[in-house]
Amino acid sequence: MFFFAIGEAFRTGTHKAMIFTWLRLQDRLDEKTRVYGFTRSWSQLGSAFSVIIAALFVIVTESYSAVFYLSIAPYVLGIVNFMQYPPELEGKIQGKVTLRGVFDNLWSTLKMLLRIQHLRRLILESMAFEGVFNAAKDYLQPVIKGMALALPLFVYMEDTRRGAIIVGVVYFILHLLSAWASRKSHRITQHAGGEEQGAMNIWKSSLVIYFLLALILYMKWYYLAVIGFILLYVMQNLWRPILISRFDAYASETHGATVLSIESQAKSSSTALVAPLLGIAVDFVTTGGFGGGFWPVAAAGALVALIVLSTNGRSD
Repeated sequence: MFFFAIGEAFRTGTHKAMIFTWLRLQDRLDEKTRVYGFTRSWSQLGSAFSVIIAALFVIVTESYSAVFYLSIAPYVLGIVNFMQYPPELEGKIQGKVTLRGVFDNLWSTLKMLLRIQHLRRLILESMAFEGVFNAAKDYLQPVIKGMALALPLFVYMEDTRRGAIIVGVVYFILHLLSAWASRKSHRITQHAGGEEQGAMNIWKSSLVIYFLLALILYMKWYYLAVIGFILLYVMQNLWRPILISRFDAYASETHGATVLSIESQAKSSSTALVAPLLGIAVDFVTTGGFGGGFWPVAAAGALVALIVLSTNGRSD
């Protein structure tokens, strides 16, 4: 998982930078939120159907191990697809690429991030939104499993298969809605009058959802909690294309991939910090009997959203 995370951090930055390079070559940079949202929606559709396939294998084999082996096939196909990309998507490469040059570019990009105030704020905003969301979203599965065991469905099956069916259905719907949200993300900026205001509107909506979700989890209304988590996924997929577009507006083409890779690693670091703290809070609440055990997860999200909204504009 460590090596996977490192590879994913570099891949995601490079992938987004190639999209923006293509848009520059096509003189369509004003469509960056819409185009990136569109490509992200296809990723979500792929996730939706892979959930169904994975659930079927878990039902048949009663084990999750086969899913990891099967995941190798699409990664190999992805490498083949990557090798077919046109060379102009590499951007403006000056001279021979060396390891020293990579580190020099990383260092100069870090200095640029520290120097440009708006990029600093975007990194912190990404860490706040993605850090809490990525730590909180993993609690959806135990909530679904708790709901699945309470439902009078597939009672003739053992718990692993029964849980796989319910989890598969919920995540399939979740990824379909996420794909829809990614495609509609650019409309948020159009209606709001710009990317900055559009992002703040999503923060406001997330604050309301986190607050209501905390109350729902406290009361152990897990059916409603699943809907709340799905709405958070929708908010994240509306917000992500807008965030990436905002990064591109302040980063040069030569530093674009590095900036986005740093952003990916920053949000992962934030998740690594937030996840154990939320785990401790959930354990404390559960053992202390303070309502439903998962409510601190949503409460933390509401608190972070409130802080971001209250500090918006102060640093500008």
